[in-house]
Amino acid sequence: MIIPRGRDQIDWECEFSVVVGRTAKNVPVKSAADYIFGYTAHMDVSDRGGRGDRKMGGGPDWLVQKNHDTFGPIGPFIVPKEFMPDPMNIRHYFTLNGEVKQDSNTGRMEYNLWEMLSYASNNLTLRPGDLIALGSPSGTNIERDNPVWIKPGD
Repeated sequence: MIIPRGRDQIDWECEFSVVVGRTAKNVPVKSAADYIFGYTAHMDVSDRGGRGDRKMGGGPDWLVQKNHDTFGPIGPFIVPKEFMPDPMNIRHYFTLNGEVKQDSNTGRMEYNLWEMLSYASNNLTLRPGDLIALGSPSGTNIERDNPVWIKPGD
């Protein structure tokens, strides 16, 4: 990941992600597993210093926060669903310079991955290769009194 020049509030959000295996539209929860190819890790990198135009309220601007070149890396592997029989019991964690910053389990998510695939498919057509990032557990800098941001070389 390359941190853009002048950006100094780069945050992490480690997320477990579903890789869609076939076109999905209006999929019921009970059928959602049939549309999954596999699973991967996703780092939903956030530039917390990215703010919107003052004319538009000056609030968060997800275009700036989430979309710098190289942000949002995935992988390095996709695990086919056949090799992960219980995806709702997977530990996912993030360390920065040897220190654990996030540590959770997919079983602690508010909605399970089948509910999320169903919900997404009821709002847009999912295509093979699409990713559904399932959300970040606690532990990001936005929750910390003394944030430690990602720096070049970390």
